[in-house]
Formats: sequence, C-alpha cells, structure tokens
Amino acid sequence: MSVVFLACTLLLPQPSPDGPQGPRPTAVLRDGDPNADRHEQLRFLRGEMWILGTKPVLAAALRRPDVAKLAVVRKQSDPEAWLKARLVLWLDEKTGSLRVSLADGTRREQAIVVNAVVEARLHHEATERRESKEKLIESTRSQNEAIRSLLAAREEVLRSMKSSTPDRQVQLLQEDLARSQERIARWEREATMPPRLHFLVKAKE
Repeated sequence: MSVVFLACTLLLPQPSPDGPQGPRPTAVLRDGDPNADRHEQLRFLRGEMWILGTKPVLAAALRRPDVAKLAVVRKQSDPEAWLKARLVLWLDEKTGSLRVSLADGTRREQAIVVNAVVEARLHHEATERRESKEKLIESTRSQNEAIRSLLAAREEVLRSMKSSTPDRQVQLLQEDLARSQERIARWEREATMPPRLHFLVKAKE
C-alpha cells in the first residue's frame, strides 16, 4: 500500500492515510472494469492517483459553489496549490481500492472537498471520452461519404457497361462501408458508457 502527497509526489510507507485525530472523511474508489485482473486494476488506479491531482480536476472542484464558499478554501491565497498539497491519495493494494482524503479543514469541509474532487474527475473522464469518440465518429462519417461517392461512381460505370458480373472493387467498397458503420455504432455506445473509475463510497463527516 502507498500514500501519495501530491505537493511533492512522494510514496510514503505509512499504514493508513488517517490524521492524528483519527480517520478522516474518505472517498473510496475502485476500477469498474470487471474484466481487469488485480495487476491491471492497480495500474489503472495509479494512473488515477496522478490525474486526480491535475489542474483541470482541481480547478473544476474548486469552482463548485459548495466548495468555493468554504472557510478553509476562502482563506487560501492559492487554492489550487493548497488543494494539491493537502489532498491525500492512498492506494490499498490488498483491497484494490483508492482512498481519497484531505489533510486540512473541518470534517465537514474535508468531506465536501474530497467528494467534489472525485466528482470533478468523473465528469472530466466522461467529457474527455465523449469528445474523443465524437471526433472519431465525425471523421469516419466524412470518410464514409467519400466511400459512398466512389461506390456510386463505380456502380454507374458498371451500369453503363451493362455488366452483371460481381465487381471486386464494389465488394471492397461495400465491405469498407460496413466496417466503418460498425465502428461508428461501437463508438456511439462507448461515448455514453459510465466512467471506468467507480465511486464506491462517498466521504462522510
């Protein structure tokens, strides 16, 4: 198991991420891919440990009204730097879970900030995936239009030749078009899939 303090990105051999006053409000995350083995789950969660501390995620969490109004946030001269420094990420390798807590503020403030960071990450992942798939779909649809134009032109040539023999070029174009349609259908499904990162337990006061 390992603990990451994002201010200095150190792996510390501590038995738990709790503070001196006992357990902090903690969010528990897991890999939601049922087909991943433990090695792959841990690799995925280690990647998430880094992403949770990135500027887009922290900034999105801090923009939330329920976070921005907290006293522990308002008193910070640089809220992003503070959050990056005080966010604690603990990878429990035995259970295959990632625990997120905050080493500052009251228990109520800790719970609100921690849940906001996790939710910002989930929203960021969903948005990234949707935009990525939409770009692939748009590009492939443009290619399909070009294939349809080639197909129509070739079929017109065959009609003018009054040929009834199966044409290999037409077959190849039709196969390309069918494969492209299958890819588009798959990407459309993937664009609306829930995030792989599973929010198992929310932080509570």
